[in-house]
Formats: sequence, C-alpha cells, structure tokens
Amino acid sequence: MTHENHSIDVVFSGSIYGPEVFLRCDADDDALCHAVYRCHCKEWDEEEVIAGVPRHKSWDDVTHVGHFEDPCKLDDWFLGNDNLEGVINRPVKVEWVDGYDFILEDK
Repeated sequence: MTHENHSIDVVFSGSIYGPEVFLRCDADDDALCHAVYRCHCKEWDEEEVIAGVPRHKSWDDVTHVGHFEDPCKLDDWFLGNDNLEGVINRPVKVEWVDGYDFILEDK
C-alpha cells in the first residue's frame, strides 16, 4: 500500500549525534494515513475509503470500520534513521569563521 503526500525533514543543528529526521504528512484529512480503527488488528489485507468512511478487512475476512483523526498514523512507524533508505544530496556553502561552517544551500 502506498501513502502519498509525505516527505522527510532532515534537521542539521550542529549536534555531534548527526541530524534529526522527521516524517512530514501533507496528506488530506481523509487520507488512509489518518484512519483509526478500534479493533486490535496489527495487520490487515485491504484498506479503503467508501462513502467517506475508512474500512479494512482482517485476515479472516471481517470488515472493520474506522474514522479519521490526527495525527498521521505513519509517524508511529517512522523510526528516523533506523528505517530510512536513500540518498540526499544538497550543495553546501563552506565558510571559515574560527573553523569551517557548512551551510546547506537551496538547489
């Protein structure tokens, strides 16, 4: 299942631990990433919105109906650097001010 309208914010703050990474949700309020269910299903087979109501089918073919809430439920699954793959390449401006400063530039 693909969820659209999400991006990653990488925040460089000069920390010795590296950048912080956050998931940004720009999805509509009625997107499936905002669907909440009262059932205790940890996984399901199908998920869809019918007449403005989210629903999913459990593995035993039972349909559970939910509702929409904030925040994005994908944020619970996003673990920053632990499950992020890919490369970010941005130009930097290098300045000497009592040591080198590296400043990200817009592309």
